[in-house]
Amino acid sequence: MSRYTLSPDVVTRNVAGELVIVPVKAGAAELDSLFTLNQVATFVWQYLVENGGAEESAIVEALLENFETDKDTAERDLRQFSDELKTAGLIEIV
Repeated sequence: MSRYTLSPDVVTRNVAGELVIVPVKAGAAELDSLFTLNQVATFVWQYLVENGGAEESAIVEALLENFETDKDTAERDLRQFSDELKTAGLIEIV
């Protein structure tokens, strides 16, 4: 099972009720690469922050406990979201 950890090269801010993630390269914000997260994505991000990273299975269980979804959908959506974050350099998957 995969473990997700956050990149240290990001800054997050809550703006108008939405979580915004800004990648930071060489000490400067990459403002052309802003990411705004929806409610579920924000939950996943906060879960990773609060737990210093997490196993995929733990995140899926947390999603099932907090949102009306089934396990297959939660796993599929988490993998898609995590692939996008990994491609953008916002998380590492080990």
